[in-house]
Amino acid sequence: MPATYDEIMVYAVPSDTGSVTLGSGGQGTIPQTYTDLVVIVTSKDTRAISGACDLTVRWNGYTSNYSVATINGITGSAGNGNSFIPSAHPGANDQHCTSIWHFSDYRNANKKKQVTCQIGHIFGSDGGVRIQHCTNTTNNNAITSITFTGENGIKAQSVFKMYGILEA
Repeated sequence: MPATYDEIMVYAVPSDTGSVTLGSGGQGTIPQTYTDLVVIVTSKDTRAISGACDLTVRWNGYTSNYSVATINGITGSAGNGNSFIPSAHPGANDQHCTSIWHFSDYRNANKKKQVTCQIGHIFGSDGGVRIQHCTNTTNNNAITSITFTGENGIKAQSVFKMYGILEA
């Protein structure tokens, strides 16, 4: 039987903000009844000029000990000790970007958490496609909150949709 996706929450940003938190201390609750989570973000940043900026993610408020690997259209990079996954998205002129964040086995308290991000962005010299994979290298707690922060802010009407995946 194939995996099923259940919509958990949809949050449309009501006014420009620096960050959005889904789950504890923010919008809605992240149930601990699924195997994986998928968050689809359609976002803009608050700059008055065009260009790519970073949308970052942290879970459970952890601010350090992340390991990140990136594959993009032309080059690749890796880093350790990063406190977030960067994800480029377009700037001004009402251009949205969609990024897909997959949180694997998010409720398992016996292993490190991993997230993969896929994004296509309009601007940039790296070919416009980016795939990133991140692991928090020190903490095994179940994910109960996810915070997205915009390098230059997150514009009103950006939308965050969270789905739970049930596998057969």
